[in-house]
Amino acid sequence: MKRPILIFTLLLCVLGAALWWIVKEEQAATAEEDSLLVHCAAGFRKPMTQIARQYEAEFGVSVRLQFGGSGALASQLEIAGGDLFLPADESYLEAMREDGGLVESFPVARLQAGIVVPRGNPKGLVSLRDLGRKGLRLCLGEESASIGKHTWSVLEEEGLRGFVQANVLVTKFTVNNVVEDVATGAVDAAIAWDAVAQSYPGVEWVAVPEFSKRAKRAEIGLLSSSEKMARARHFANFVTGQGREVFEKLGFAPAD
Repeated sequence: MKRPILIFTLLLCVLGAALWWIVKEEQAATAEEDSLLVHCAAGFRKPMTQIARQYEAEFGVSVRLQFGGSGALASQLEIAGGDLFLPADESYLEAMREDGGLVESFPVARLQAGIVVPRGNPKGLVSLRDLGRKGLRLCLGEESASIGKHTWSVLEEEGLRGFVQANVLVTKFTVNNVVEDVATGAVDAAIAWDAVAQSYPGVEWVAVPEFSKRAKRAEIGLLSSSEKMARARHFANFVTGQGREVFEKLGFAPAD
């Protein structure tokens, strides 16, 4: 009698495990369907992570954040799909709007580029032209990234591209990586967004007029590929509403 009982017990365990797995798979699929996918420039990692967790706690909706360089994310959107896109400047959204990939956008923050140096500014860099000094080691953003696109464009407009480019040791795909190179001592200086640089305790940010007069506005865009328009719009309004305090606490200037 013991053997049949043992076999029956084992069968019940196997059946229970199978049912548990099926339920978990269904729950995961449901969570995936109910969640929002937000493609977000890496420079907004800190505020957007906080805001997404707040939104999840308040409304019970999962928010998946996909971080990367603005240009790389823009290129992936056609394949990856998603609900919202927050690049580091609105030019990426303008291009999508022209192609029909954008429904509407909401202003989030204003970003200003400047020179990033180690704390104490040991090289005494105070102007954009200083970045052309012989022997200086620089890190700039890749032109596919928002900060890189902006940096190289301004250098070109100011007639300083060739002068500064001679000192560029390395280029990076995200503004975070650009600032990290200064923080770790890998380079002497870089160019990055103000709020991003200010979140690293080991560096200083130096404003220069060439960038100050060309501040950028970041907006979060509702994608036409979204299958959850109402929910995505609700989250975008949350980002620009309750989320505004989070951005400002982390040093991001308001867009308006």
